[in-house]
Amino acid sequence: MVATGSFDQFVTAPLFVDSFVASWESAIKSFIAELPGIVGALVILLVGVFLGRRIGSIAHELVGRAGLDEWFADSPIAPLLGEDGSFAGAVGLVVKYYVVLFALLVAIRFVGFAILEQWVQTLVVYLPRALAGAAIIMFGVVFAEYAGRQAAGSEAVQQSEYGPWVTAGVKAIVYFVVAVIGLDMLGMNLEIVYLVVDGVASAIGLGITAAIALAVGVAVGFAAKEYAEGGLGDNSGSAEE
Repeated sequence: MVATGSFDQFVTAPLFVDSFVASWESAIKSFIAELPGIVGALVILLVGVFLGRRIGSIAHELVGRAGLDEWFADSPIAPLLGEDGSFAGAVGLVVKYYVVLFALLVAIRFVGFAILEQWVQTLVVYLPRALAGAAIIMFGVVFAEYAGRQAAGSEAVQQSEYGPWVTAGVKAIVYFVVAVIGLDMLGMNLEIVYLVVDGVASAIGLGITAAIALAVGVAVGFAAKEYAEGGLGDNSGSAEE
């Protein structure tokens, strides 16, 4: 029995070694077969990084020449744009990394990683819409601040005791509209918000209609009263003659 057990162990060891060597040989052969694709993917990614830097710097320069940095300099958005608060710099970074992300998608497709390709492709497709929504919100905040300053500087608002409320109301309306549009671009479900807005708009519409009807009724009443008083005055004058 002892001899038989020793013989089994002696036979099992070479079998394990052969299996281990075979698995390593298979892995090396697979790596060598995939090596051209991996090298090609790395080349594509390096080219994407180079193009991202170049295109990002061009976008930075173009936005800087357009003078958009001045719009965001004193706005609530400035702290979100980095240490220098440069909108042009933020745009340059976004363009740079989007180009790199697109190059990553091409590299993954070149290698043939189907699952990872789907994830990155979803991100590449979604990002432009998300960036558009973020841009709408950012420009909307700047416009809301501008509208608030214009409303506060108007003569009618300055002379009114409700001036601060009017200014705050103008900014709140612009903020709300911009937030709804931007969040919708981001793909968020705003059905409840639309229902609330529709209800408020309907209520306001009914209120305005009722106010107009009341004003018309009062005006007609006063006109009828004046007409009746005028008619009575004419009749009394004729009777005295």
